[in-house]
Amino acid sequence: MASMYEANLVGKRQEILDKIFNVEAEETPCLSLLRKAGPPNALLATWVAEAYPDVASTGVLDGAAATNPGRVDRHLLQGCGQHFRQEWGVTTLTEVTNTAGTGRNEAGHQMAKAMLLLKRQMEQQILSTTECASESGATPWTMRGAFKWLLNTEQALYPVPSAIRPAAAALYAGAYASLDQDAFRTLMLTAAKAKKSTVSLIGMVGETLKTKIDDWTNIYPVASTTSQPRMQYTVAGNNVLKNFVDRLVFSAGSATLAVNYFIDRDTTSGAANTYADKNGLFLDMRMWELAYYKKPANTNLAPDGSGKKGFVDAIALLRCLNPLGQVKVEVSS
Repeated sequence: MASMYEANLVGKRQEILDKIFNVEAEETPCLSLLRKAGPPNALLATWVAEAYPDVASTGVLDGAAATNPGRVDRHLLQGCGQHFRQEWGVTTLTEVTNTAGTGRNEAGHQMAKAMLLLKRQMEQQILSTTECASESGATPWTMRGAFKWLLNTEQALYPVPSAIRPAAAALYAGAYASLDQDAFRTLMLTAAKAKKSTVSLIGMVGETLKTKIDDWTNIYPVASTTSQPRMQYTVAGNNVLKNFVDRLVFSAGSATLAVNYFIDRDTTSGAANTYADKNGLFLDMRMWELAYYKKPANTNLAPDGSGKKGFVDAIALLRCLNPLGQVKVEVSS
């Protein structure tokens, strides 16, 4: 009948799709890849590293006594642990109502999201330029970030001994526009020379740096000459354009790439720093480990009539077992 239309349907229920959508990615690849270690004994932890010296290969005169014993020196490294925490809570009325996407378990939903944020917090700190700090009353214990571990100069607190700091040539600090295949080949070669063998690295790279590396396989035509070949694309089935590089292989070693959105962020605000998406760390994962004083876990707080509350927390230490043989890209412009 013509008089029947949607607005006449009194009492019609509103429908909200029973899901919650979030555009944020959830992956924390570095945290997942790091080898997990048992708890250290103190928040200021110490471990030992070695670096093989160059040796002469001259012969020994017949009858000469062994009078010049050598040794492989050891070096002390130190790092600070850090307490990470995310709090969650829901009100009493929220607990007894039905919410789209969570049903009547809003507390469980908020607890799960707090755990995700805790992992992001840890990933961000691991891949930061933050220097370590000891508890001072005003400043909490702070874990040193990987960008700070890979320095050619002395760190401000508990510095890496000079004998096992990466060479400056393994740490790119130039302009983003100048980072090409040749520049990266030099980085890899320097890392291999420090290790005295080929390197196998995992690259945690910003999204813009990853797209730049994707284009290293392409050669663009130059209008003023005819010597440059045309750009070539790889086309798969159904006319899909494939233009990406996930692994770099050089004579000096290889680097497997993973885009990471938590590289070089401001650890106070969480915002990306100026060149965060153009930076990257190329790590020998055998030389890194995350030592847990306390693994990530939830603690419910005592009821106080206002609703369910709790927090998830973890206490951890990032150990760089030996900084040699690794590469860093931290562009200056």
